[in-house]
Amino acid sequence: MQLENVKPDEIAILAVLSACADLGALHLGEWIHNYIEKHKLNKIVPIYNSLIDMYAKSGNIHKALQLFENMKHKTIITWTTMITGLALHGLGKEAIHIFSCMEKEGRVKPTEVTFIAVLSACSHVGLVELGRDYFTSMRSRYGIEPKIEHYGCMIDLLGRAGHLQEAKELVLRMPFCS
Repeated sequence: MQLENVKPDEIAILAVLSACADLGALHLGEWIHNYIEKHKLNKIVPIYNSLIDMYAKSGNIHKALQLFENMKHKTIITWTTMITGLALHGLGKEAIHIFSCMEKEGRVKPTEVTFIAVLSACSHVGLVELGRDYFTSMRSRYGIEPKIEHYGCMIDLLGRAGHLQEAKELVLRMPFCS
């Protein structure tokens, strides 16, 4: 695009950042980040969210966290992206802390995807009781009906912690299991 003097739009930048994230192409992602800064595109929330995602998936979780902390207007996608990135790096307690901050701030409500990230974070650090609490709160506090992915996270959490009988019982209680 640059060779043809075509300025990439928001969609093109999002596509390139997504590709960098999926490939773990940190150096190319950093180059795109510099382009974004130079052309003052860093105020566009979806681009900022994609930068956080790219850094997290490309191995620079500290840069992702720095961008997250500097972001003034976080959407549920921003929060979920950061929680997912931290969980991906085995930083479950930090992911839970971010989720708690989101709840305290109260501006956004968690989604089904947010809870997948939170339950995954609990699983990776063995926070069984907390995982159970979050799983229960999905329905009771947020009105979110757990899907098969949430049950999968809980079964993983219980299995990793050695609670195999409880994991088996949960499988048998799943509403979509015949």
